[in-house]
Amino acid sequence: MNQIEDYKSYLNDNKEILSILKSNNSILYDNIKDVIAILDFNCKYFEDFKPTKDLEDFEDVFENALGYLNYQLEQIKIYFNNYFNHDLFLLKKYEPIISLIIYAEDYMLALQNEELLTNVRKKTIENLIKELDLLLLEKKNYNDSDWEKFNDTLETCVPKNKVIVTSNQLFSVMREEVDMLKDKLYVKTKH
Repeated sequence: MNQIEDYKSYLNDNKEILSILKSNNSILYDNIKDVIAILDFNCKYFEDFKPTKDLEDFEDVFENALGYLNYQLEQIKIYFNNYFNHDLFLLKKYEPIISLIIYAEDYMLALQNEELLTNVRKKTIENLIKELDLLLLEKKNYNDSDWEKFNDTLETCVPKNKVIVTSNQLFSVMREEVDMLKDKLYVKTKH
């Protein structure tokens, strides 16, 4: 599976930013650690067991997970490199805002996938993202009431009686399944 080599290369190319996020207990790293665990497990599984059937599901998961990781990391790098000029203090200060932007984009995509993204919801989320992005660009301070306002704005886009699952939430559930599978596979092979 060539995707394994692509992933390993991608990790190597991004080891600095990943190390910065992880070693500083960044919530931005928390947002991607599940998808990294899924990709790591898939790599190990393919290297250890060399499966030959049912590869399509693994390849789809791998491709989607790697695409998600790439998008998230590229967003983080834009803020860290371009907005904050590699200033870790600023990244830590504004990481809740960055996380909210990424979540809002993910939520908008989930609404679109469920065909629930109305023009009003789309405009509301896009305006929120613009407002948050401007806050980051101008490095403005924000407080709890601002944070509540941002969350309240996003809450207005939640359809009544519908559960919307974002990619991040989906990868979190998949991580739990991968952990159970890993325990089964690797406990059996140890005995």
